[in-house]
Amino acid sequence: MKVLLLVVLLAALLFASLYAVFTASRPVRLLAIGQRVQHDDFFLSVSALRRVKRIDDTTARGTFYVVRINVENRAKRVPYSWHNTIAYVVDTAGRRYAPDAAGQRAFDRAARRQPESEIPAGQSRLYDVVFDLPREAEKPVLQFWDGVLMGDAFDGVAYAKAKIRLY
Repeated sequence: MKVLLLVVLLAALLFASLYAVFTASRPVRLLAIGQRVQHDDFFLSVSALRRVKRIDDTTARGTFYVVRINVENRAKRVPYSWHNTIAYVVDTAGRRYAPDAAGQRAFDRAARRQPESEIPAGQSRLYDVVFDLPREAEKPVLQFWDGVLMGDAFDGVAYAKAKIRLY
């Protein structure tokens, strides 16, 4: 019994190691605005980008990037919970930028929108996510991270390696 358990454990370790190599070796995909990123049964894309210095009564420390993200839920039964923190921006220096809370509050207040919501199966929603990028941020790209779902396991979590150009 102990030998069988050891064999199963070693096989699982080998499989996990091979999967980790497969996932890490996936190439980075640089996408343009309008191209979709697939995350399981959910498709994410940037449909518009605006750069502004000010939103309502809030001034950016650098430049506000207002990124309109289209989230399509192509699942048959399950809803998708969108949160703005799923999206983040990275520049060429590797600095990571989360959505800007002050800019987002100002945008939501001015647009009279609810900031986050659940998307029922078969529906889509548009979200405007605000980032405050410093002047020195070069060639910013938008990325997504929302964990690993079943469909992601089959494609090596490819959505995490997709980068949408914001320049």
